[in-house]
Amino acid sequence: QFLATLSQVIRTPSNGVLGTLDLLLGTPLDDGQRAWAPTAHESAQQLLQLLNEILDFSRLEANQVKLEQQPLAPGDLLQRVLSLHLAQAREKGIRIIPGIAAGTPAWVLGDAARLPQVLMNLVGNAVKFTDLGEVAITVRHDGTHLRVEARDTGIGIASDAQARLFNRFVQA
Repeated sequence: QFLATLSQVIRTPSNGVLGTLDLLLGTPLDDGQRAWAPTAHESAQQLLQLLNEILDFSRLEANQVKLEQQPLAPGDLLQRVLSLHLAQAREKGIRIIPGIAAGTPAWVLGDAARLPQVLMNLVGNAVKFTDLGEVAITVRHDGTHLRVEARDTGIGIASDAQARLFNRFVQA
């Protein structure tokens, strides 16, 4: 209850930051600013999304979550999510390799809010736990479902920890 209330309160200034960044993006900017401002905007959107996730968690606890069905472009979504992790990957000297498998439609129906949540978590963890090499994320469509595959050269997950991972609030 506390987190849900806090999330609601923080959403107002977050929307103010997003609005200000929208205005900034509509002004003349030098090349560096033009490169950085969209990243700040996307990061602010992700922060707002995180607040929404906290509210979703409250809904999940109350059995009130419903998946939405909206058109979304898997390739665009993948590029947006990966772009947020490029700086950290470059800093670590690792490559991020996006992939859209043959036969994946340009548009699918899916939850345009929750799929980015999953991708952000997946890519974020892959980059976080990879010190050398690469992170490859591939999106494919099997005719019915959109599937996201992650491969990285990171440390992996210890076999004794794997069985516990899908319990609430457990990390390995």
